[in-house]
Amino acid sequence: MNYFQSKRRFLAYFLLLTILCASLPLTKTQAASDFKIKKGVLISYSGKKAKLTIPKGVTAIGERAFADCTSLKSVTIPKAVKSIGDSAFSGCTNLSTITIPKTITSIGSFAFSGTKWLKNQQKKDSLVIVNQILITGSTAKGKVKIPSGVTSIADNAFSGCTAITSVTIPKGVLTIGASAFYDCTKLKSVTLPKGLKLIDSNAFSGCKKLTGLTLPKGLKSIGNSAFYDCAKLTEITIPNGVLSIGNNAFNNCIALKEITIPKSVTSIDSYAFANTKWIEAQKKKNPLVIVNQILIDGSAASGEVTIPDGVISICAGAFHSNQNLTAITLPDGILSIGQEAFFGCSGLANVSFPDSLASIGQETFLGCTSLKSVALPKGIELGNHAFDSQTELQ
Repeated sequence: MNYFQSKRRFLAYFLLLTILCASLPLTKTQAASDFKIKKGVLISYSGKKAKLTIPKGVTAIGERAFADCTSLKSVTIPKAVKSIGDSAFSGCTNLSTITIPKTITSIGSFAFSGTKWLKNQQKKDSLVIVNQILITGSTAKGKVKIPSGVTSIADNAFSGCTAITSVTIPKGVLTIGASAFYDCTKLKSVTLPKGLKLIDSNAFSGCKKLTGLTLPKGLKSIGNSAFYDCAKLTEITIPNGVLSIGNNAFNNCIALKEITIPKSVTSIDSYAFANTKWIEAQKKKNPLVIVNQILIDGSAASGEVTIPDGVISICAGAFHSNQNLTAITLPDGILSIGQEAFFGCSGLANVSFPDSLASIGQETFLGCTSLKSVALPKGIELGNHAFDSQTELQ
């Protein structure tokens, strides 16, 4: 080999080495660019790796962050991560290995739906529990007894599970997530533990055969539509300590004729007891149904109506579309009128507002086409479209 051949070979090797060295940082940059991270939340991943470790700095995995990443087979989640959002890994059909640290305290609904990992867990036990969170029981059947140690039931955990007939929830469970037992149409009885704090939105909505139910001491909140359309419920005692009852909470519980509401309840949202035997019986006694100083229903009222002293708020939707109202006099001491409370009351021509009134919700008097002019208290807070456009505000 002569001098010139040696030199050419050396230059070729040097050039190749230079290209390889230059490509190393490019590979790392490309890997980093696969992740979209904002303020510690991993928003999305666009890479194609089979084995992956969540990068440092991530404290939460967002909704659908890895959804439908079919190339993914293994994921390691570091200890810095505290929560996993809804459907975060849903549709990752080849994902069979997931390392989940003890630091995870919140797991959203359907977080691992469609993964091999979840299917393998369900083969071991129909109740899949991660870090004391029951994340799914969708394959459970018959009488279900949730084991001790569970502290929360995740959103949609049993949603649409038509094979369960009864559920016993142990002491220590603090929250039942949104839609946790939604549309469990064969569920007849539920045993709830003392110390339960929250029954979230739609938790038992659509459980048409649910009859056996005692709400426990310690409960603080009943979410929106929590028991909507539980057609077989006949009586409910809401325990002392409950502070709020969400909109439509017991709506369409058509057999519900006995309801005990404690003084602790300070907030009742729209249509909480609509389409129940109880509300119909109350309206026969008095067209203005008042609970704990909250006027919750005035749909049967007519003509010139005077709201009695002591009422401090009118519930959202309380007089919605009541065509028979002509005038309303509000008492001194009333503080708020909820959204859509008088929506569509087209015959309402006169409303008297006291100085105590602090707020009127959005669309409260929208569609009150006979209401030409109103005098409002100074400093009152008005929601969007609180009055019809043709109503003059003074």
